[in-house]
Amino acid sequence: MNLSYPSSLKIVPRKRKFESRNRRPPTLVSADAVRALMHLSQREAAEQLDISLTALKSACKKMGITGWPYTRKEKLAAAKEQQAKKESASLVEEEEERESLTRVFRTWRTMEMLEEVIGLIE
Repeated sequence: MNLSYPSSLKIVPRKRKFESRNRRPPTLVSADAVRALMHLSQREAAEQLDISLTALKSACKKMGITGWPYTRKEKLAAAKEQQAKKESASLVEEEEERESLTRVFRTWRTMEMLEEVIGLIE
């Protein structure tokens, strides 16, 4: 069974109870326009198209566009960046500690003196 999806949809804003007619004209949304905005979040894409988030999701479903890749990519990139920051911070701390101990060792020439200083620090 071959399903064909429309390449564009006309999104008509709902008429509110207190309005005699719609405030905004219908919006024509094409599948290509939606795909071009997939680097944004769904909310940002909906704002760019001047439609609601629910209308965007519904239009995507009707046009056969499944899933929205932005969130997974961004969350993964943010997690990797945060991990890299943690690792670099811990490397800096280790290097500073190593330099500090080296300075102490240079000041105290013998191991007995160094052990004595370390014992005082702890």
